[in-house]
Amino acid sequence: MDSEFLAQVERIVTAATEGLRQEIAATAADLRQEIAATAADLRQEIATTATALRQEIATTATALRQEIAATAADLRQEIAALRESQEATATALRQEIATTAEETNRHTGILIESLRDAIQSVAEGFQMHLDRRHAEDRDYMDREFREMRAFLKLSYAQLHERVEDLDHRVSRIEHHLGLSE
Repeated sequence: MDSEFLAQVERIVTAATEGLRQEIAATAADLRQEIAATAADLRQEIATTATALRQEIATTATALRQEIAATAADLRQEIAALRESQEATATALRQEIATTAEETNRHTGILIESLRDAIQSVAEGFQMHLDRRHAEDRDYMDREFREMRAFLKLSYAQLHERVEDLDHRVSRIEHHLGLSE
């Protein structure tokens, strides 16, 4: 009867331990899935933002090319008209072309600098978003880990207490039956 009782106790302890292991494994799998989903969301956000930035850069570059092409075409027409006119008029027109080119370069430089500032602002905002999202995810994972650790400590403490109670009961039974020294 003692070996049956001990076998029954061992089965109970084994079943309880296996149940805890399964719960821990399920929770770990859930956490892994949640981390993977969050990572996928972040990758998607990065890809979407990068695509939008590329499109904005391409659009701006196309507009600048068209503006430069249009300005260049205008300058070529003015040069052709100057060749047909008098030398004095040609000199005055050349001066105007130089001024226009300088202004175009300055305007282009301003547009490029403005575009750089806009891109820098978007990049900084995106970085702040990523930093905040990372901090939130980290806080969440830390909280979940602390909760899981507390749960495991409590479970193991209860299990330890039950094992000690069973040990005491077995000792008393053995003593009662005269099986112990």
